[in-house]
Amino acid sequence: MTGRSSAAGGVNFVDNETVRGLNILAYGAAIHNIQSGGFRRSLEE
Repeated sequence: MTGRSSAAGGVNFVDNETVRGLNILAYGAAIHNIQSGGFRRSLEE
């Protein structure tokens, strides 16, 4: 019984880490877009 619950906890941990990784990638892409001038160009229009 305990083995099963800890395994489920491990799955939840992996899912949370995956979501966090995707959020970091999306944030990095947004930063890159701002630094490359895309954000500034959209403000000037």
